[in-house]
Amino acid sequence: MRERLPLNELRALKNGLVILNTLLRLSAEQGGLTPMMLHGISSDFARRIDTQEPLARIAEKLGYDDTSYFIRVFRRASGMTPGRYRNLYGKG
Repeated sequence: MRERLPLNELRALKNGLVILNTLLRLSAEQGGLTPMMLHGISSDFARRIDTQEPLARIAEKLGYDDTSYFIRVFRRASGMTPGRYRNLYGKG
């Protein structure tokens, strides 16, 4: 139950993105999008939320040239390193 009520801001944001993806999927379905297209689009966004990309690539996508600096910023914001966060909350 603790995972459903996150104290961590980043985890709460991730949960919000999953909920948004679900709401957008329902809206697209009501708008007439075919189930096949709907599944492809929704799955793509879900994968982007639960990424297993290397930290250097994630940092680069977020505009950080220095992975070490990204890790320090992430640690300040979340209280843990990105690797630890991924181990605790990642879905694999």
